[in-house]
Amino acid sequence: MEQTGVIVGTLPGNRVQVEIQRKAACASDCEKCGGCAHPDQVMVVEAPNTCGARIGERVTIKARASNILSIAALVYLLPILLMIGCYFIPAGGEGLRILCSMAGLAVGVGICVLYSRRAKRQQRVFFAIERPLGSR
Repeated sequence: MEQTGVIVGTLPGNRVQVEIQRKAACASDCEKCGGCAHPDQVMVVEAPNTCGARIGERVTIKARASNILSIAALVYLLPILLMIGCYFIPAGGEGLRILCSMAGLAVGVGICVLYSRRAKRQQRVFFAIERPLGSR
């Protein structure tokens, strides 16, 4: 996934903050649709500054698809799978099964939160600057 953004800040370790327009899954055809709650969301992502771009420059950044897909699988599938799996664990009545199912959902969400915090602490790189495009 490639996107164009503007460098808005510098970070230690030759890293920069890049402001990008968040794209929707519907190809961002917002002027015709109007169905999104927040069509003009802006994200600030971190990326290594391998090309020496400066603040205010437009750059093309590329996201690593494999990282994003594995994170999406974790965030969307793990809580649901744990919820469904935990429903069948107890041999008691329906109330106990639902309670166990909700506990499985909570554990899945907790794992996702812990993973998110760990990834942020380790400063994992999900984006890379492909090329500078010049000033704004």
